[in-house]
Amino acid sequence: MEKQKSFPFIISVALAFLMISGSIWAQPSGEFALRKRQTADGFRVVTANVRQMMKEDYETGNGWDQRKEICRSVIVAQNADIYCIQENRSAITDYLLKAMPGFTLSNTIYRSKQPINPIMYSTKRFKKMNEGGFWLSPTPHVENSMFPGATRRVANWVLLKDKVTGKQLCVINAHLQHDSDSVRMLQMDIMLDFAKTLPPGTPAFMTADFNCGMNSGPMKKTTADGWMDSYAIVHGPAEPGATFHAFHGTEGEKKRVKIDHILINKFLKPVAAEIIKDSRLVDGVRRYPSDHYFVSAELVYTEKK
Repeated sequence: MEKQKSFPFIISVALAFLMISGSIWAQPSGEFALRKRQTADGFRVVTANVRQMMKEDYETGNGWDQRKEICRSVIVAQNADIYCIQENRSAITDYLLKAMPGFTLSNTIYRSKQPINPIMYSTKRFKKMNEGGFWLSPTPHVENSMFPGATRRVANWVLLKDKVTGKQLCVINAHLQHDSDSVRMLQMDIMLDFAKTLPPGTPAFMTADFNCGMNSGPMKKTTADGWMDSYAIVHGPAEPGATFHAFHGTEGEKKRVKIDHILINKFLKPVAAEIIKDSRLVDGVRRYPSDHYFVSAELVYTEKK
């Protein structure tokens, strides 16, 4: 008769199985539905302002350590190929990436050694061809430069090769000024100028906490340049309501507009889009992954010239 295996042996086998099959955290919490794909060769994008680590948030139960597991579960449940993050800190993306085997971080510009506006992408789906970044300022390649009246704002970009379709794809991620439409207009010009340097015919999308709705001056600039809001293409042009809610959900949406956008050029087309409102009831209080709703889009390539 074979001897009974020891408890340490059983544990080591179990851990080995988990390592082979992927991270134990790779599956979202059952309370957050895993988003299904609409197409075989499309890819999914999420833009997520994750709210930086603020001490005052702990007083209201919304500190990063208090909500990080919710944030991770919501992000993993999106089943996306690319995540564009705003208000990031190293501890945030380090924590998220532990739950996302096969993902890596693209980030060129750092501030105080922190990755700002990084792009996380699936290495199973994409191969990095090039990456870079620039400051949203009159001198985009001068470190820490800014427009008068602005805070330091940056954009990062990555050029990817899609392993499924063989196409190249450019991703641009930024965070515009929070308190000045005139500054946002100038910052938007810098992003649009960069986009014009892409090789003709390059599929591209641009994400950000733009801090303004699609009817604002900065966003009208983007549409004049041929960029389109993926959510509006799927759901229509009517204002869908706020994406910034200050940790208050529907109560915090009042008198606000959608300010988190996934803008696409004519070489991409959305087949699905969502304002992600997943939350969790904790001790009778509704808790959210961030003070913003995240936004997603499933995109396919077009053959437009």
